[in-house]
Amino acid sequence: IEEMRTVSVLFLCVRGLRLGIPQTGIWPSGLSDSSNSDNDDVMKRSNNLGHLGVDFAQDVMTSAQAAIYAQEGSFNKFLVDDKGVVILAVFGLAPLLHVDDGLRACLTGSRLIDKLKEQGFSGKVGIATGRVWCGVVGNNDRQEYTVLGDTVNLAARLMGVQMKDSWQGTSSVVVCPTTQWLVSKYLRLTPMPPIYLKGIANKIIVYDSPGISIWRS
Repeated sequence: IEEMRTVSVLFLCVRGLRLGIPQTGIWPSGLSDSSNSDNDDVMKRSNNLGHLGVDFAQDVMTSAQAAIYAQEGSFNKFLVDDKGVVILAVFGLAPLLHVDDGLRACLTGSRLIDKLKEQGFSGKVGIATGRVWCGVVGNNDRQEYTVLGDTVNLAARLMGVQMKDSWQGTSSVVVCPTTQWLVSKYLRLTPMPPIYLKGIANKIIVYDSPGISIWRS
């Protein structure tokens, strides 16, 4: 079914994870490509270096799916590009529509970052809420259900801006103003200095989400 729908879009970039042969500086914390007994044991548990990267990717994807499904979101894509490993999740797709999908996306983002730290990796999450086009794209040979629109692009930009040296946030989860408005009753968010984002003419204020819960009556 093709439709316009209001959703919360979450992009996660996993830093330090490569699916090919490991190189210096891209191993999880506690591991390196230097020759020592601990690393030798890790290597022996894998048929080759490439398989080791795939094993880590499988662990990351499995834990990401669990975090997303726990908040009844939709795991949409698992991509590998120049940014590393990127995961796209959407909250509010049929039949899992909730009045608090923005909050569910924020809670999932914080959980994803915490889980990555446990696994020895780091990540950056961008979340945006708004209208998107939802539907099936492709041909008779290959089709997929996806979401398209400015909201999707904004979530990707919020993920990417955190990789710049000038970024001052500390939480690794950044949300758009619409998402901030939806969750401000439940989460304490920190406004960041106005910034330019690609595809947006004017500076906008985005919000750092440390995941601290509050409650206002």
